Amino acid sequence: MVMLRYGKFSVRGEGEPVVRSWWQKVALLPVGVLVVGAAACSGGGADDGASSKRRARVMVAVSGDQSYGTWGPADRSGGVWSSADGSTWQRRASLPASLYGVAASRDRAVAVGTDRAGRGVVYGSGDGLRWKRAARLPVPLADVALGTGGTWLAVGSDGGTKGRVPVYRSTNGRSWKEISVYESYRVGLRPLALAHGGGRWLMLVWDCAGARFCGVRPLASVDQGRSWQPTADDPGPQRTLDGDVPFGLSAMSGPLGLAHDGKRWAALGPQRAGRKPAPSKSAGAGGGGGTGAGGRGQVSGSPTGHVWTDMKWSPGRPALTAATFSRGTWFAAAGPVDADTGAQEARGASRDGASVQVWSSRDLRRWTPAATVAAPVRDLAVFDPEVAPPGTGRPAGAGADTALRIDADAVRTVPSKGGTVRAFTYGRSPGAFTKWLTNHWGPPTDRRMVAGDDICSLDETVLRWNGLSVMFPGVDPVTATSFHVTHGLDWAVENDLRRVNGAQGIGLGAARTEVDRVAPGAASLEYEDTLTVLLTEAEPGSGEGVVAELTRERVTALHAPASLEDTC
Repeated sequence: MVMLRYGKFSVRGEGEPVVRSWWQKVALLPVGVLVVGAAACSGGGADDGASSKRRARVMVAVSGDQSYGTWGPADRSGGVWSSADGSTWQRRASLPASLYGVAASRDRAVAVGTDRAGRGVVYGSGDGLRWKRAARLPVPLADVALGTGGTWLAVGSDGGTKGRVPVYRSTNGRSWKEISVYESYRVGLRPLALAHGGGRWLMLVWDCAGARFCGVRPLASVDQGRSWQPTADDPGPQRTLDGDVPFGLSAMSGPLGLAHDGKRWAALGPQRAGRKPAPSKSAGAGGGGGTGAGGRGQVSGSPTGHVWTDMKWSPGRPALTAATFSRGTWFAAAGPVDADTGAQEARGASRDGASVQVWSSRDLRRWTPAATVAAPVRDLAVFDPEVAPPGTGRPAGAGADTALRIDADAVRTVPSKGGTVRAFTYGRSPGAFTKWLTNHWGPPTDRRMVAGDDICSLDETVLRWNGLSVMFPGVDPVTATSFHVTHGLDWAVENDLRRVNGAQGIGLGAARTEVDRVAPGAASLEYEDTLTVLLTEAEPGSGEGVVAELTRERVTALHAPASLEDTC
């Protein structure tokens, strides 16, 4: 039995203890807590097999002797520590690599990093205690995460100035294959954190548009890492309807912790030196955040990974740079901060990386130090044989009578065999359509106002059901007289690929070759790396209908009714 008393761990025996009022249950299983960190000495096992004894719940943390992205020669080394109660630690193994990311399923833990030759390296464990090298990859790896259906993704960087982030996928944590490369013309692009939750993969990258315009940028994927789309971190002029203008990730620097609890995302890390948080309703004017030697620490939360709100993280506390969630509790570490992005070592980690504090929280606002670990912790995960990580089950299908098709004149339902097709025409009130969506898909995941220019466009309300956006003039869908829709990858979740299709069967993620096959000779317009194609028209020669938007040769959005050019 694991209990929590005023934020500190205490482990009782196998029997059920008397629970006094000042104790709170955290877990019902025996707990071992494991840390992988920079080694002070060699030794330890490297067996990938599971223990012959009953496997226990284990917290896994990884660390390295230098920051990810530091490409010079170094004596890269990592180590493994374990703890039975979160306060007393024992070294388990040492590894010839700097480790930056770790993730765990119910029966496997995977850690990634850089070996002494500067290559990417993957270590695996069947019980969280004994580790063995599983693979080597061409580039240093920054992070790893577990998604739905037992899919693992790992991300890295070639360390050059081309702005390339290779993405690798595995179904067992041992064999890995490069499945995509996210590229940018910007210099300095490199990954900071990767996680899965809420039906999408989220990757935070450090991106620079010139030396003075660097910052954290979120990217999302809903097709198992084959393609990545930037998400809007700051709503800009599009204020949420309750008037809140959230303070996002723009002032944060690396490294970062990123995790999902089944309901919301959390990003933890230092703020860049000299940056002040913008006012936030939830954090108050001036925001909240801990203070590191080079800047304040920040904890930001987001329901979807698009708009981030600064949480109240008491001033004077360290910058937390690793994060994971298990059984109702967030865990984080006050690890080293990347000097390359303007922040220095956070308080809670010694200057030489000799010790780091591990913290816990139930709400992302109130954090309590739980232990001190003799390693510069880079990432955390929980190996739990009894409880799967949030959001890692198999994705749900479209379900009966919940699928839609976006046509040139209307959005139509795609019923099961023998069902009735309903058509929601764009030139009529969207009230019936939004009611149908609410009944079948649940309430909107996002609602906001978009200001018009009073010349070409009016003020509009945008209601989002993940990747499907319904836009109409005014604020009431019942009184509005028309609407238009967009189905885009930037807000989509994995289930959207199953329940929404476009005209002629073209949906999100479709390749350009498929678009050319079903709409040969269709009118199109190309600008830089974006191609828009008029798939089908509501009336021949009208120039208006379903428009597919393609980026990097794949469909990233469908718009209807729409035209290729602005006719205003």
